[in-house]
Amino acid sequence: MKTLKMLAIGTLLAANFITAQSTNEVNFGVKAGANFANLSGSGVTSNDAKFGAYGGAFVNIPISNKISVQPEVLYSMQGTKWTTNTPNFLPLMDLKLENDIQLDYVNVPIVVQYEFGNGFYGEMGPQVGFLVGAKSKNEMTIDDRNFTPTVTNITSTTTDIKSLLKTADFSGVIGAGYKLPTGLSFNARYSIGFTDIDKANTQAKNSVFSLGLGYTFQ
Repeated sequence: MKTLKMLAIGTLLAANFITAQSTNEVNFGVKAGANFANLSGSGVTSNDAKFGAYGGAFVNIPISNKISVQPEVLYSMQGTKWTTNTPNFLPLMDLKLENDIQLDYVNVPIVVQYEFGNGFYGEMGPQVGFLVGAKSKNEMTIDDRNFTPTVTNITSTTTDIKSLLKTADFSGVIGAGYKLPTGLSFNARYSIGFTDIDKANTQAKNSVFSLGLGYTFQ
């Protein structure tokens, strides 16, 4: 919590400094959308994209007619999932293991946006994320074909794994979007982690593709 307060103060100071250099009106807005997240790295054998959501606020600070700086604070649902199927792990019995890792972050990206014209823009910049929650859900399904009809047994457990993961996650973001004169905007963004999220230094980094909408107050 102390780290978050220091980050908030630092972000506000940076925003004030950038605002002082601004040549145009500073704009505030909100944004939200969908995440398609997983983990990448040599320590990750295989996984599937996990659907989540994000939402938060931003301030857009124009530096020139083409360039602006946009600090954001976003709540982001990330993680990964994978499934392992083992047919006939015992005679006439099939096993399926489903693993779902839910990671919740407060992300603070600071992107530089470049206006290409006609409402289109590109953006890139650094991002720091603070882990606020992490859970692992494991579900085991056994189909017993020794019976007719087949008997299915499902066992599910959920474990809090926050203590096993690093508090801060550093990444880079790159994206593009389109802004309408009404203040509504459309955005696509990809973020790739620079640091491993596991305290044991397992080679596993966050990887998130996001699609969303924004609204700039006018």
